[in-house]
Amino acid sequence: MNVFISHASADDRFVERLAARLDRAGIDVWHDARNLRAGHQFGQEIQQAIDNADAVLIVYSRAAARSDWVTGEFEYARNAGKKLIVLWK
Repeated sequence: MNVFISHASADDRFVERLAARLDRAGIDVWHDARNLRAGHQFGQEIQQAIDNADAVLIVYSRAAARSDWVTGEFEYARNAGKKLIVLWK
C-alpha cells in the first residue's frame, strides 16, 4: 500500500514518527519532508504523489486547519476519488 501524508509543517516531528511506524508495517509513505526537494515544482509533485497513492492520510491538527496546503491536498484527493483517512491530532 502507498500512502500520501498531508499535514502542516508544525506537525513534522509527529509525522516523521508516524511515517517510520508505517514503514515498519510495510506501508510505503510519501510526505513532503521526505520526498520534496528544493527547486522542484511542489504543487505538481504533490499532485503526482496523490495520484500515485492508494490512500491519503490527513493529520488534522490546529495548524492543519489553518493550512492552505492541507486544504488543497484534501480537495485534490477527494476530487480524485482517493480513500481519505483522517487522523485527529
